[in-house]
Amino acid sequence: MVRPNRMRPGERESRGRDRISLASDRRGRVPFALVGVLLIVTSTAYASGLAATDVTVDRSVERAMERSSADATPALRIATANAARSAAERPVTRPAETAAGAAVRPNSAFEDALRIRIGVAAREALSATAVREGGVRAETTLPFGEELEGNAGRLTPEDLDRVRDRVTIEPVADGTALEATIHGVRTTARRDGRVVAERTRPITVVVSVPVLAAHERTEEFESAMSRGALEGPGLGRQLTARLYALVWARGYAQRFGAPVQNVLANRHVELSTNTGTIAVQRGIFGAADPDAAAGTRRATARTGLADLLAPTSLDGTEWSRTVLDAPVPNGGEIDGDVGDVGDDGDGDGDRSDHVRENTTESVSVGPAADAALLETLERSDPIAREAYRIRAIRRTEVSRTGGRTRPPPRSAPGSNWTFLGERTTSDATIDGAEGSSGFDSGGARGSDAGGAGGFDTTSRSVTVERRIVRYWTDGTSRRTTRKRWDERYRVTVSVDGRYAPRAGAPERPTAPTFRRGGAIDGPNLESTPEAARRALDAADVDAAARRAATDGPSTRTTTVYGERPSDLEGWIREDVAELHEEVRETETTVDMRAVAAGTANPYGRLAAELRDRRGELVDAPATYDGASDRARVAVRRAYVDAVIADLERRSREDRNARDELEKAVADRSPGGSTAGGSDPGSGASLSEYVAASGRAAESEPFVVGESGPAGGVAFEPNGTPGYLPRTRIGETPEGAAFESGTRPLATRNVNVFTMPYGDVSSGIVDRALAFGDRVPLPRAAGTLVAADRTLARTSGESEAGTSGDRRETLRTRRDDLEADVAESTIRIERDVERDLRAVTYLSAVERRSAIRRTRDEYATTGELAAAMANGGYAGALASEIERARDGELARGERARLEAVIRTALTDSMASKRTGVSRARATEVAEVVRPIARSRIESAVEDGLRNGVEEAEMRWGTDVTKQVGSGLPITPVPGYWYATVNVWHVEVAGEYPRFELRADVGPPDEEFRYVRSGRRSTIELEGREVTLGHAEPVRFRTGTTVVIAVPPGPPGVGDVDGTWSEESSGWPCPGPDGRRCEVES
Repeated sequence: MVRPNRMRPGERESRGRDRISLASDRRGRVPFALVGVLLIVTSTAYASGLAATDVTVDRSVERAMERSSADATPALRIATANAARSAAERPVTRPAETAAGAAVRPNSAFEDALRIRIGVAAREALSATAVREGGVRAETTLPFGEELEGNAGRLTPEDLDRVRDRVTIEPVADGTALEATIHGVRTTARRDGRVVAERTRPITVVVSVPVLAAHERTEEFESAMSRGALEGPGLGRQLTARLYALVWARGYAQRFGAPVQNVLANRHVELSTNTGTIAVQRGIFGAADPDAAAGTRRATARTGLADLLAPTSLDGTEWSRTVLDAPVPNGGEIDGDVGDVGDDGDGDGDRSDHVRENTTESVSVGPAADAALLETLERSDPIAREAYRIRAIRRTEVSRTGGRTRPPPRSAPGSNWTFLGERTTSDATIDGAEGSSGFDSGGARGSDAGGAGGFDTTSRSVTVERRIVRYWTDGTSRRTTRKRWDERYRVTVSVDGRYAPRAGAPERPTAPTFRRGGAIDGPNLESTPEAARRALDAADVDAAARRAATDGPSTRTTTVYGERPSDLEGWIREDVAELHEEVRETETTVDMRAVAAGTANPYGRLAAELRDRRGELVDAPATYDGASDRARVAVRRAYVDAVIADLERRSREDRNARDELEKAVADRSPGGSTAGGSDPGSGASLSEYVAASGRAAESEPFVVGESGPAGGVAFEPNGTPGYLPRTRIGETPEGAAFESGTRPLATRNVNVFTMPYGDVSSGIVDRALAFGDRVPLPRAAGTLVAADRTLARTSGESEAGTSGDRRETLRTRRDDLEADVAESTIRIERDVERDLRAVTYLSAVERRSAIRRTRDEYATTGELAAAMANGGYAGALASEIERARDGELARGERARLEAVIRTALTDSMASKRTGVSRARATEVAEVVRPIARSRIESAVEDGLRNGVEEAEMRWGTDVTKQVGSGLPITPVPGYWYATVNVWHVEVAGEYPRFELRADVGPPDEEFRYVRSGRRSTIELEGREVTLGHAEPVRFRTGTTVVIAVPPGPPGVGDVDGTWSEESSGWPCPGPDGRRCEVES
C-alpha cells in the first residue's frame, strides 16, 4: 500500500534534506528558572516540617562522665603533692620486714614507697569525685579493691605491690618537680544501679615538689661523705686538703722551735672534718648548714692560734656546749667560706714560705697571656679566613617562550604495526649574539649577611631541538619513524652571594665588602664573585643556560672565601701584640691572710676582671672597615677569650689545701710576739681570719630546676646537730631530735713514727729563713743565691759560727749544689732552643750562640737560675736573638718570641727532669740557716724570751734531751737530708637528724626532707602499716697524711708518747652502746 505524500501547501519536497537535530529543536522545552523555583519551594516546605518536629537528646550520661573526669585531675594533683611531701618527711631508705615492706624493693626503696603513697592517696582522693546529673551518677575510681578477691574492696598490706605498679614517676626539671602517671583510672556512669558508660585511662599530673631532687642529693651527699681521698671529690679529699695544710703548719712550727706536742690531734681531725663537710654540702646542695658554720667558727676560734702550740683546756662537755651553742651568723645566712680551703685540693705539702704580716702580693695575667698569645697566633690564619667567608647560591629559572609543547603523536607506518618504544635526543643552542658567554653585569654586586641582592644575573634565549625515534614491528620486521620539533625558552641564570662571616667577632655591619678598600686597602671580597661562579659551574653562562633548558631549573649553594692581602697576618700580629702588652700587665693584689684562709682566688678575680672588660679589650668598631678589620677584631676576641679560659683553668687548679691555722702562725712569726701563747681563748689572729672569711665575696646562689614549673629551687641542709663533735652530747637541747648520750663523730689518728725529741728553746726565728725541702729549680736557685750571698757577706769575719769549718762546709756544699743547678739550667736551655725553632729564622748554630751569650750575661749560676725562675731570662734572650738578626723585631714578633721563651721556661721548670737534688739543696740550707740565725737572733731575743721560758715550763726540760721524732731519710750514710712522718686518719659520723629544706611549697608549709632513723608508715584502710625506715645519714672515710721537714732536731711528730689517739665511742658514732662492723 502506498501512502500518499501529504505535504502542506507551499512546501516543496527536497530529497536528501537534513533532518532537524534534538539540540536545535526547541519544541516541548521547560525554562530552567521554573525548575529552580520548584526545587526551592519544595526544600523550604520540607525544612519547615522538620523544624516543627520536637526531638530531645539525653546528654546526662555524657555530662556526668565529663564532670567526674574533670574533677579527677585536680584531685590527683593534690593527692600526689601531699604524698610527695609525706614521702620526703618520712622517706624509706631500708624496707621494713613486714607485709607492707615486702612491696618496697631494696634497690628502689625510696621510689617504691613514694609510688605506694601516691597510689593510696590517689585512691582516697578519687572517692570525692562522684557527681550526679539527672538520674545518672558518675564516679572516678582506682579499682584496686575490685580486682582483689576476698577483701570486699579493701586494700591490705599484701596488695601494695599492685598499688606500686599502678603508678609510674619521672623527675622533671632535675627532680625539682615530679611527674606521676596513675594507670587504670576508671570513670563509671550508672543509672538506677546499672552501668551505662565506662572509660579507663591513665592520668598524668606534674607537681612542683622537689622530692626526687632532695632524695638524690642527700644520697649523693652521704656517698660523698664516705668517699675516700683517692676515689674522687668528697669528704676524704676535703679532709686530706685540710689536714695536709694543718700538719705542715704545725710540723714546721715544731721543727723550727715551737713547743708543739701533738702535730696532729683528734681535735684537729674534728675541725677539719666539719670544715670539709661544709665544703661538701656547698658542692652538692649549693649551701651549707648555718648551724654547722656557726659551730665551725666557734671551734676554729677555740682551736686557733693558741691551739697550734698547746692542747685545748676544755673538757668534753664544755667542748660540746661550745660548738653546739654557737650563734648562727647573720641570722642564719652563711656569710663567707668558713673552712673552705678548696673543693678538691689534695694538699701539696709545701708550707715553708716566708710570709710577712699583712703582706700583699701582686698576681699578674702574665703566664696566661703568654700561653693565650701563642695559641691565638697559631689559630689566627683560620680565624681570619672565616672573616672572608661568602655563602653563594646559583639559581637557574626557565620559562617557555614558544615552540611545540609536547612530542608529535604516534602515527603507525601502516596497519598491523605495533609500537615497541622510542628514543628522544635534544640539542640546545643560544639564539642570537647576546654578548660573551659570561655574565652581562659589569661589576660584582654582593650583599652582607641578611641582606638582599645578587652577584650577577643574566638571561639567554635558548632553542632546544628535540628528535624522537620510534620503533615499530609487524611481527616479522621492524621499522622506525622519526620526528623533530623545536622548543624555545628564556633562561635566567643568577649567582647570589651573601657575606656570612664566622670569625667570632661581635656582630657589626661591614663596609666596604665587595669592593676594594678597608683598613689596609685590601681586596676585601672583590674576588668572591668569580670564585663563586667557578665553584657553582656558572662561569660559562651559555653552557649553564643550555643545561637548564634541557634539564630544567635548579638551585645550588657553596661557600667561597675571599683572597686575603699578604700584609694581613703581620697587621693582625702587631695589633694582638699591642693588646697582649696591655692584658699581660693586668694584675690583682692578694692579701696573704686571704691566701691563708683559702679564700684567695687571684686567677678567678683576674678572669672576672677581664670578663668585665671584654668588650673594651676587644674594641669592636660600630662598623668594620672591611673584612680585614673584622678579621683583626675576631683574632682579638679569640685572644681575650683564650686568656680568660686559661685563667679560669688556673683558678681551678689553684684551689689547693689552705688552712686558717697554718697562716695564722705565719702572720705572727715576724714579730715573734705571742706565737707561743697557751691560752685557748687568745686566738686573736684566728678570729681576725674568721672575720676576713666572713667578708669574702659570696658565691652565686646555687639553684636547680630553673626551667621547672615553679622555677629554680635552692636547697639548704640542716643537721641536728649541725656541727658534729667527737665528744658526748650531754643534755638534750630543747626541740632536738636526738638522744642524750650521742656521739655524732668518732675519730682515730695513728702516728707511724713517734718519739719525744729535741731542744725546743732554740731558734724560733729559723722559720723566717726556712727554704723548705721542695727542690724545683726556683727553690734551689734561691738556696744557691742565699749561699753565695752568705759566703760573700761573711768573708773576713772571725766571729763564732761564720769561720773555719762551717764556712768551708758551706762552700763545699754550695759547689755541689751549683753543679746540680747548672745541669738543670742546661736542660732548660735545650727545651727553650727546641721551642724557638718554630718562631725564628735563625739556624740551630745561631740559636745556640744566642743562648750561650745570654748565659754569659749572668755572673753566677744562681743568678742565671733565678732569672729563669722570675722570667727576666726571657727578655734577655729575646734581645740577643734580636741582635743576631741585625735588626729590630716588630712588636708582634718580639711579643711572640718572649711569650714562647717564657712558656718554655714554665713548662720545663714544671718537669722533674729539671729538679735539683733534694739532699744537696737541703744540706746547703742547713748550713746557711745557723749562720744567718746568728746574725738576726739578737734582734728578736727580747721579744722571744718570755714565750720560750713559758714553753719550757709547760713542756718540761725532760723533753729537750730526747731523740727526735720522725723517720730520718739517709740514702747515703752521713747525709741526712729530710725527716718524714706519717699519720693514718679515720673518721666516722652520724647525723641523728638530717633535714634538707627548700624554698618551695605553700607559705605556711616549707618543704622538708628528713632522715632521722624513724619508721616510715602509711595509713591503710584506717590502720597504720610500716613501709620501712629513714636511716640516719652516716659516713666513714679516712686519709693518710705525710710530711717532710729539713733535717735536724727536733724532727717532726707527736711527742706526747701516744702513737694512736682514738676518740670515745670509736669506731661507732651515734648513741652510746651502738655496735657496728668496721673493716680492720
